[in-house]
Amino acid sequence: MKIFKAMAISLVLFFSASVFAEEQNVVKVKFEHPEKYTDFKSVQNNSKISRERLMRELPELFAKSAKKSLAKGQHLELVISDIDMAGTFVYSGNNIDTRGNYVNPNSEAVRVVNESDRVTLEFNYQLFDENNKLVKQGDVNLSNRKLRLSKRPARQYRNTNFLYLMPLFDEWLKTLDS
Repeated sequence: MKIFKAMAISLVLFFSASVFAEEQNVVKVKFEHPEKYTDFKSVQNNSKISRERLMRELPELFAKSAKKSLAKGQHLELVISDIDMAGTFVYSGNNIDTRGNYVNPNSEAVRVVNESDRVTLEFNYQLFDENNKLVKQGDVNLSNRKLRLSKRPARQYRNTNFLYLMPLFDEWLKTLDS
């Protein structure tokens, strides 16, 4: 019985790893000077650890999205030049006095998205077919304002740091066929 369980677990891990590897081959992402991006952080301070975590999360989301949209065998290479995530950081609780001054800058801040905020993703891309032949390439500047007034963000991105950015990327992927 133990051998059967071990074999079953091994098979599940093998197939999960092969699906993950296949997704990773769909999109290759290079971040060009991420420390200079307009707003690319998940916490108030622009720490290297926070940026690296986002740099692991975003390519995974790109790969999952592209796998659904691209034809079999196609793959993308992206070079990200700028990201401006939606919202700004605001200190929560009693950390702001009546004049709007920060009382305790060491306390935790949360990202707040307003109707007038903008999300931006700038990159250049190359789309290749199954024979590794270049099909399309170009520079892209995706931007959206009035995020809360647009249609509700996709549920699959609800628990990510890219709730407003990924739907923009998904819409752009649909234009690659034309």
